[in-house]
Formats: sequence, structure tokens, C-alpha cells
Amino acid sequence: MENNNQKKKHRCPFQAGTFIKKDLLLSKAFLSLTESGILFLILILLKRQMPGNKKLMQNMPKDTILNNGDITLSSPEYISIGLNASKLTRGMDDCIEKGFIRLIHQGGKCRGDYNKFELINDWRRYGAENFEVEKRDKSVGYGFCSKESHKKRKEKK
Repeated sequence: MENNNQKKKHRCPFQAGTFIKKDLLLSKAFLSLTESGILFLILILLKRQMPGNKKLMQNMPKDTILNNGDITLSSPEYISIGLNASKLTRGMDDCIEKGFIRLIHQGGKCRGDYNKFELINDWRRYGAENFEVEKRDKSVGYGFCSKESHKKRKEKK
């Protein structure tokens, strides 16, 4: 029998490693991230795909991310690392508020519908007067629930 307390082997396509620049690590935004925010950002950075071929890199701008806007993180991926959904949600909200990522598509409506993220550089303006804090839109409904029926259910409570 298999011991359930052991962590499962990673089933997710994380990169073998990643490079994080010093200006990101020493920024006010990164230093103000919570533990779950740092963990979430590192997981997203591990999922980004950078051009590995030198010929590709010559024709692209520096710091090009090939899958920016299509970076996904599914529940089997973070469960295999030993994380729970609430910690990951707090980390995601923290990274969005500090300007590291943008939520392109909010998944969770059915099987195979994942959140899609885009890495952005708004963290460079964190703490300045022109920095605007973004918030994630909360999930509206589950399954085949329309917005109108969801509002009616909220009013009944």
C-alpha cells in the first residue's frame, strides 16, 4: 500500500529552473509580498517559457516570455506540491495587488477551465503615487448559474 502522507511526484510541467532578476527580488513590491504571495509568484515564474534557442533569442526582444497570457496553474499541479486552494488564492490576490500578474481568464466553471495569467511589470511602480491597485473579480457563479439567478439567490439570504 502507498503511504498517503508522502507527497505525490510532480505531475506538472514546471521548468527545470528559473532566473529571477535582482531588481525584482529587491523591489518594494516583492519585499512586501506575503509567504503565499512569494510562493505563488515563484510557481508562475516556473511555468513561464523563455526562448532557449539562440537563433530565436536574436530575433526577439530581451526578456520575451513565449507563453505570457497563457500561463495556467491547475489544482492537480499545486496539490502535488502540497499546497491548498485557500493559500494559493491568497497568494494570487497578493501578486495581483502588488502588480506582478494580471488575471486574463478566471477559470473554475467546469473541468479543464483554468485561470490564465499574464506577467506584468506594474510592480516597478509599487509605492509610487501613480500606482493603481488592481483587485481580482470574485467568482460570480458555479456551474450553469447565470448572473441574474446568482443575484436572486444572494437577495434571498
